[in-house]
Amino acid sequence: MSIYSFSQLQQYERCRYAWYLNYEQEIISIGLTRSLDLGSAVHTGLAAGLLGQNYIAAIVAWANRRLPGWKEIHQLHTKNGSDFDLAPDLFDSDDFMAVELGEIVDIAIKLVDIQLPKILNKYEVYQDWVEKKMQISISTKGDAFTGVIDAVLIEKNTGLPFLVDFKVKKTLEDLDAWFNLQIAIYRHMLNLYDIKVAGSIIYQIKSSLPKTPVMTLKGTISRANISTNWETYYEAIIAAGLNPDDYIDMQAKLSNKHFHLECRVSHSEETIERMWHNTMIKLAEIDWFRRHNQEEVAYSKHMSNWNCRNCVYQPLCIADLYDQPKEPLFANLYSRKEDDASTKAV
Repeated sequence: MSIYSFSQLQQYERCRYAWYLNYEQEIISIGLTRSLDLGSAVHTGLAAGLLGQNYIAAIVAWANRRLPGWKEIHQLHTKNGSDFDLAPDLFDSDDFMAVELGEIVDIAIKLVDIQLPKILNKYEVYQDWVEKKMQISISTKGDAFTGVIDAVLIEKNTGLPFLVDFKVKKTLEDLDAWFNLQIAIYRHMLNLYDIKVAGSIIYQIKSSLPKTPVMTLKGTISRANISTNWETYYEAIIAAGLNPDDYIDMQAKLSNKHFHLECRVSHSEETIERMWHNTMIKLAEIDWFRRHNQEEVAYSKHMSNWNCRNCVYQPLCIADLYDQPKEPLFANLYSRKEDDASTKAV
């Protein structure tokens, strides 16, 4: 019996070697990956907030599971003003991880603090469909496809339900092919759960916070072009005791600075079924590939334009390319899923 997911499908297409390490060898990264961990923290906070729970406590609890004891280490180094760049040899890997995790937690809380009111002002939760795991059978031999729905939300001004998928990204962008496929697959799964939605929304959240403008030597707020929004700029004006009317021109200048983007997609039922059919063909290919390629050398590397810099398996890949020993990497970077029951996931 095999359990498939969109993440597995995507990794198989991007790099079969990474797919092999993850899904065949069940090797997982134990270090932090800032973009992935920030995304997880924000998802955790948004899910809690949408369900009326304390999102700060939820994010902190996520971090506690990610690295037990991080908070004490982070607070210690923050209080002492430790500088890792000046004296890196004084700190071990857990210190680095704890401080970085603390930064991720701080950013995630601020991002959720900004976006959650915007979401709740416009939408409400459909029943309890937040962070819902779905699983459907795809063969008579017990194979299944699984996925987690971020949310099904009802748009308040229309009363229509939408499938909503949150993405935390460095750069906001239009819908790409992978986003399009993922939401089509999830729409198909929702249909099988008898949940009918009017469309899908990819709710993108920029991973960086709006920057606070600085004061000039003349005692005014700088009008320099920075990555911020009018709300943040306005708060700086008020905090400085200045008159917002003197900066009304900045409202127009900052109107094109966005920190979230909603991409709406209305797939027809015919399109959804066609894309699911194509997905099933790809899953059959993965199944065949898995059964007929038992040797590590059979798995090609870097199948697409995916940047290897972002891959958690890069050190293992380099060791493989240069015929270097891999076991030392397991001391600090990797573990196997069977060694850590808490990491087991479909």
